[in-house]
Amino acid sequence: MIDLGSYLRCFTQRSNTHISHLPLIGWDQDWSIAAGQGIRIGVLDTGFAADHPDLAGADVVSQNFTGSKPSQTLPTGHGTASVSLLVGQGKSLIRGIVPQALLFAAQVVGKDGYAKPEAVARAITWLIASGVHIIAIPLGNGIGYPEITSAIVEGNQQGVFFLASVGNDFPKPTMFPACLPQVVAVGASDSQGNLLPSCCRLPKLDLVVPTVNLFVPDQKSVFQLFSGSSAACVLAAGVAALALSHRSNQDKTALLKSLLHKPSTLNIGEFHV
Repeated sequence: MIDLGSYLRCFTQRSNTHISHLPLIGWDQDWSIAAGQGIRIGVLDTGFAADHPDLAGADVVSQNFTGSKPSQTLPTGHGTASVSLLVGQGKSLIRGIVPQALLFAAQVVGKDGYAKPEAVARAITWLIASGVHIIAIPLGNGIGYPEITSAIVEGNQQGVFFLASVGNDFPKPTMFPACLPQVVAVGASDSQGNLLPSCCRLPKLDLVVPTVNLFVPDQKSVFQLFSGSSAACVLAAGVAALALSHRSNQDKTALLKSLLHKPSTLNIGEFHV
């Protein structure tokens, strides 16, 4: 089912400079004070390198839905990038958007690099039952699956905020489940707000986030550049969590509408093709 919506390029060179991706989104510094405290975020992805120094001390609950035995080698690079963008603690290099949030990481990508629809549906159900406020789905496919749609509709009715990557295969259409009306479809731009040529955009594109060559960890001694729509999806989920943490008393739906009408924030609302 899965098509991981970002490009990864690994290398061993690293910098001693502490990195935060908050400046990319032009966010008010006052918002970063909350750091996601009290917010529960769910993400569906590969596994992740839980022993990476940047994730030491991060509040992460993980669950494997692939059906693979613990001893089997499963992909971790994409998931490590996503988790670090959200809750990286900055002890080695990367400080996430919301380092104090509680993250629920659902591993749905098997050793073949794909996720079964039933695994994705079960993961979404688990995340909803875990009380998450936001679910990021940085993956997708050109085919819709009713079990996934049903799980998303149920979560949406319970007030869960869904985001998914649109894909990087333009002119192909927006991937499922980003194409669903209950899901915010997130694409990638450069730092000037120019939509990446590979970014899917039709028939649905709700948010555009600058995500080109984000520096993220992979393994203990390996770092990677993270680009594309799944990186954008994860970054947008972090911003939504940051907003909810800062404005905990504001209605989530009203807050989302306000975000959608701030072109200066995340380059949302207008983009250049």
